[in-house]
Amino acid sequence: MLGGLAMLITGLLLLPVSAGLLPYYANGLYGLLLVMFALQAISLGKTPFGDMKRSKPLLVAGVMVAAVGIVTCFIPVFGLIPRLLLFLCFAPGGLLLLLQMCLCKDKLRRWAGYGGISRHLIASCSAVYVLSILTGLLVWNENLLTVVFGVSMLVPGLVATLVIGVILAANGCVLLYLLSILVVLDKSPDGTKKVV
Repeated sequence: MLGGLAMLITGLLLLPVSAGLLPYYANGLYGLLLVMFALQAISLGKTPFGDMKRSKPLLVAGVMVAAVGIVTCFIPVFGLIPRLLLFLCFAPGGLLLLLQMCLCKDKLRRWAGYGGISRHLIASCSAVYVLSILTGLLVWNENLLTVVFGVSMLVPGLVATLVIGVILAANGCVLLYLLSILVVLDKSPDGTKKVV
């Protein structure tokens, strides 16, 4: 829920930023996202690469990522490191989770057999992972979209900020939708309630 709300709010705030209505500090956004990932890893053992047992190495890695995120929010000293860490969290993490969902016997194949709301679970998980990969690619190379659309000469940086905002907002909406599906599944007695 917190991840979905953070993505949705961040994405919605980037829309007026892209229009020049709000000031924007990219490293502040990157640092905030790193802190969010670190807190999930430290407190829940949830990493961008899947769930892990909470251990000392995971705690140390989480604290280090949180420290980089906190410093990055206020002091632009790290340069490329926050973007690299976010790229690793979003793109390879999303790809790995998508592959795990597709290849594990207890996920996609089992969910498809249940029918009903499980189809919504498959669609929302797939959307979250694909949007995560796309977000990672855009964080790593913000000029990717301007090169693809050929408008970098007209509006430098504007298209990337707008599209990142839309993608983050969409990712937040899909995460909140996934949360609602998981709540319904949790309330069903056997976890496979056939709801359309």
